[in-house]
Amino acid sequence: MRHERERERGSGLDWITLILMALVLLLFILNGGEGNEILSGGMIVK
Repeated sequence: MRHERERERGSGLDWITLILMALVLLLFILNGGEGNEILSGGMIVK
């Protein structure tokens, strides 16, 4: 039963990651290419 709870927690983190990546992609598109530096910077921070 503990393992299932850990799985749920993991899936929750995956959802947060997907949302964050979507926001980063939106910023990248809005910046018209200049967001590439922000994208790489975010990856370095992570």
